[in-house]
Amino acid sequence: MLRQINHIIMAKTDEYLTIRYELLPKHRQQYEKLNRAVGSARRCYNEVLAFVQDEYLEYLDEVESRLIYGEASTRAEAKALCTPLLSTSYASLSAMLPGLKKQYPFLEEDCYSQVLQQKLKDLSFAFKSCWKNYEKTGHFKYPKFQRKFHNDSIRRASKETAKESL
Repeated sequence: MLRQINHIIMAKTDEYLTIRYELLPKHRQQYEKLNRAVGSARRCYNEVLAFVQDEYLEYLDEVESRLIYGEASTRAEAKALCTPLLSTSYASLSAMLPGLKKQYPFLEEDCYSQVLQQKLKDLSFAFKSCWKNYEKTGHFKYPKFQRKFHNDSIRRASKETAKESL
């Protein structure tokens, strides 16, 4: 069973129709397949977030060690000597997707690649929002890991505009 909720979003040039579906599976197989797709998307998001966090902690350790061992006299010098951080842009995060699919084969089997890509876009947006919030308020709202059964959702992008679908 499917319940459709339509939203029209006004963009600068066009009117876009977003269609939101609430999926109400009738059979256990449908329910399990939907749960696997949501779980795969959540795993992708959490794995990439954990990787970015680990890399940042390694970067901070490297900066501290350069200061402690006298390779740099200031924090700015130490940062300049360290390896650069991974960018949190969508392009750099999506480059990790093929490696994740090799590490976790169920990511390819359980859901569409567009769903995983959309989760990485969400993560990239979360990092951008994090920095914008810090610049405005001075508070840092770092992206959080997604939990099971808490706002479980997946999205798949479409290029269809409201005029084309109506």
